[in-house]
This record gives sequence, structure tokens and C-alpha cells, in this order.
Amino acid sequence: MRDANWELWNVFKNQTEAAIHIHVRVKKLNVGKQKKALWMTTKAVHTVKKKRRLFSRYKDNKHPAYIKASVSAKKEIKRAKRNFESKLCENIKKDTKSFYAYVRSQSKSSVKVGPLVEESGSIQ
Repeated sequence: MRDANWELWNVFKNQTEAAIHIHVRVKKLNVGKQKKALWMTTKAVHTVKKKRRLFSRYKDNKHPAYIKASVSAKKEIKRAKRNFESKLCENIKKDTKSFYAYVRSQSKSSVKVGPLVEESGSIQ
């Protein structure tokens, strides 16, 4: 009797695993990958990584090597952002959607719909 139950369990388990394998989608996770900003260039990413490596090595933000890397990272970030924004401005006639999407992302406030007023004057 025990062997029959064990065989039935194996059949059930195998069929369930086969159904899962066929019908359940597997999502791949990007472990360790960080999403960068649209305006970040590869050079800017490398300088920021170098700055972080130096900080993790020295654990001191007053170390001359870290200060030098920090200054160069700030310069490269400003340059990349400025170039990205100038390209957006140049292409505003052709691509208004990306321009206004960037402007909305930089805005601190969000537009909210206020209360609706009926013709009788009451607020909904």
C-alpha cells in the first residue's frame, strides 16, 4: 500500500513540475546592475565608480586621491548633463515628448486636480 501511494505521489509531482515548466514564465533578475540616469555617459559612470572605489579603499573623504576623483566626477557629471540638455533643446522641434518628459522629471512639484465644482456651486 505504501509503495502505491509513493508512486502516485511521484506521478502527481512530475505532472505538476511539467505544468509549471511549461506555463510559468521565469523572470531573470539583473543582480548588481544599477539603472543609470538618461544623461549619464559611460565616462561619467567610470569616474563615479573610481571615486567610490577610492572611498572604499581609504574610508576618508579628506584623502587627496579621493578629493581629486570627486572633483573630476563632479566635472564629468556636469558636462554630461549639460550635453544631454543641449541635445534635448536642439531636437525639441522633432522630439517634444522626450523634452517634456525630462522637464517633468526635473520638476519638484506635481500637478494635482483640485475639487470639482458643480453648476449649483456645491463641491464634489
